[in-house]
Amino acid sequence: MTALIIIGILVVLITAVLFLPVGADISFKENFKIKIKFSGLKVYEISAKEDKVTENEEKTTESVTEKPEEKKEGFFEKLKAKYGFMGAVKELFAFAKDLLTHIKRLLRHIKIKKIVINLTVATEDAATTAIEYGAVCSAAYPVLALLSSVGDVKYKSVNINSDFTSAKPYFDFSLSITTKIFFLLLAAFGAYKEYKKFIERQENNERK
Repeated sequence: MTALIIIGILVVLITAVLFLPVGADISFKENFKIKIKFSGLKVYEISAKEDKVTENEEKTTESVTEKPEEKKEGFFEKLKAKYGFMGAVKELFAFAKDLLTHIKRLLRHIKIKKIVINLTVATEDAATTAIEYGAVCSAAYPVLALLSSVGDVKYKSVNINSDFTSAKPYFDFSLSITTKIFFLLLAAFGAYKEYKKFIERQENNERK
């Protein structure tokens, strides 16, 4: 009887924890960064930035023959190397569309506090810039429309423009959400499944 009571208490506690509110900040500016916050405090963070070398490590490396640095390519860098900057951006929006479609029902339980997108389309040729701008808009706005139609969006700022005087494109975004831990875990699982499918498609395309 005592064991059943303990198990019952544990089940209640686990259930209560799973339905506690949690926040997540996802951003991209040269690198992806994800922060998970509970009660306003950061409890987890993952970033694609390279690890900084500590002072002790610097002293150690001074006495060793210098070797050329090997930089690991991130998710976006690999896409950019394959498709170019604008092609990589379009691939990201295609991935976002697949992900949102997959977790569409979960979006009703996720409050989007803020979504900000800044995207400048620019190439070395004005005609190409115009074509790329149209392609990017065709990829981006259906995703934003799907998000707005299903999700609870509090603040949205989308700046997608073309620059015919520069050959340097630019892209950054930030997304802040609040939900329950249970729904965040489900969304994370769905994102992982779509990510695996996305990587498999990329690998299959490379073999062709």
